[in-house]
Amino acid sequence: MPARDAIERRVRELTTDPDEPLHQHAYQSALRDERLAAWLGASLGILFSICFVTGLYSHLHQHPLSWLPVPSRPAGLYRVTQSLHVAAGIASMPILLAKLWVVWPRFVSLPPIKNVAHLVERIGLFPLVAGGIFMVFSGIANIAQWYPWRFGFPAAHYWVTWIVVGALVAH
Repeated sequence: MPARDAIERRVRELTTDPDEPLHQHAYQSALRDERLAAWLGASLGILFSICFVTGLYSHLHQHPLSWLPVPSRPAGLYRVTQSLHVAAGIASMPILLAKLWVVWPRFVSLPPIKNVAHLVERIGLFPLVAGGIFMVFSGIANIAQWYPWRFGFPAAHYWVTWIVVGALVAH
């Protein structure tokens, strides 16, 4: 059956690594290893945690809850937390880019879905990666007071933060 053989050949082509350019050997580098990915991931986790805690503190100052009083003393605490928030956000940009560079071969490896567990892992990475990129980009754009979008920055930044933190905990 030539039609069946053609279909089987096509399925085999789609589920195996192509020779170029996505073949894993094209991405061989001493820097693209699991240890560096783990170190960069841990660094991002720390920086994102600092941003989360200081951002939540800022949000509670701007939108206080009646049942959770936020101390107004010491007077310079808010300034310190905002400086930490901005510094950690800016510091996370090159680390996020480096992390994406290190793990890129795994994103483009074929077949894209090996089993159900692999599918769940890939789906779980989407909010983490997309949200992390959005948080860093929108935060740096906010520092520059450049708003190329039509939504409110504080609300979007706040809610995407919860998505990223949830994805980070799940990861």
